[in-house]
Amino acid sequence: MRSSDLHHGVSHVQYEWTQMASCAARLEQVDRVRTPEENTTLEALLLHGRCLINFVCGDYRGRWRATDMKPADFLRTSWILPDEEMDRRLRGRLPVINRSLTHLSWERITDPEGVMWPTGLVAHEVHWTLHQFVMEVDRTDRGLSDLWRAAAAEADRWMPPRRTDWAELRGFGPAPKREGRPVEPIAIEDSDDEENG
Repeated sequence: MRSSDLHHGVSHVQYEWTQMASCAARLEQVDRVRTPEENTTLEALLLHGRCLINFVCGDYRGRWRATDMKPADFLRTSWILPDEEMDRRLRGRLPVINRSLTHLSWERITDPEGVMWPTGLVAHEVHWTLHQFVMEVDRTDRGLSDLWRAAAAEADRWMPPRRTDWAELRGFGPAPKREGRPVEPIAIEDSDDEENG
């Protein structure tokens, strides 16, 4: 990987972030049973949200694959979200999101309550967490701060207003505490990285 790839990586995270935010904004306007098109928007929000949770928190156990984009790659040092409760909460959302997106199960029919998705809550949790990462980028500035601040500003533009009446998600428990040490950043092969510190 080259340091120029990191610039492209920021744009990929920004895409996921703004898509999640715009889906949340559209769904906040729904005050009745969702139409099939609105269900598609819900699935898109969950998909983009899952990508972002995996980026900033890792998988359910807090691990990243060697080829996964992760905060450490952009910070050039290992990093995990300092707010352990939010880290565990977001990772705890992954199994239900995964089941909803990838499994056609009888629970869709037999569970009379189903999963009630307060989409704004999910989006705001992920949005807040990404802002924590961007603040860390600003603090450690590795030459990407302007790009990350622009990505955050674009996502801010799309996010619906935060509400106080969202119900907590039923059926979601926190993920387990992380085990082991934080993952190291992916290796950068070109000399640009040495010049940028």
